[in-house]
Amino acid sequence: MKSVLFTILLFIAGCTEEEMDMRTSEDKINYINQLSYSDDQKNIEKIAFYLADSDEKVLSMAAFGLGYLGAREYIPNLVALLKSESNQVVSMACSGLAQMVDKSDSDLLESIHPLFRHEFNLARISAIEVIEKIGHKSSIDYLVPLFAGATSGEKARIVSAFCEIGDKKVLPILEEYHSEVESMDFSQPVKGGTRGSNLHPTQLKTIVEMAISKIGK
Repeated sequence: MKSVLFTILLFIAGCTEEEMDMRTSEDKINYINQLSYSDDQKNIEKIAFYLADSDEKVLSMAAFGLGYLGAREYIPNLVALLKSESNQVVSMACSGLAQMVDKSDSDLLESIHPLFRHEFNLARISAIEVIEKIGHKSSIDYLVPLFAGATSGEKARIVSAFCEIGDKKVLPILEEYHSEVESMDFSQPVKGGTRGSNLHPTQLKTIVEMAISKIGK
């Protein structure tokens, strides 16, 4: 943690007048968004400056922005934020990690698996997305218990993670869920929703069938 704070202090010392002149959180968030979606790696350090911001919304956006730009050197900083008392910070830091981790990052799993018990559903979904990117078989033992009590939105993400991990022992679970989905009311209207919201049975059926087909090969 001391090394993380030291790194942030270095950026504070070298920040520009434009960064220091930001007066409101909205200004900072807009600025971070511009930097993040520029796809310019030179903006990584400018975004990292806001990891020291006192506003959790600004901090959250900075964490996501670093992930969006693939700033892997800041993975330890984002992992440290997973212990935050703010639901938003945890969710966005985890979402940032999901943007840039890969199969080489299995050492991060001990920090991600506990988030399956997090009270905030978006934090849980972000954790599942990280698991999916890493795709390690050790995650199966954590995903299976979560699947049983999950919402359909969460189950869709877990099924995608099962598919990426590719362990055949989840096939009975998927086949049972496929039967459950087929018994749902397909006549209900298809509605838009927020991230992690419940999905229409048609969407669920497609996701589960694709997973069964890929894992069963």
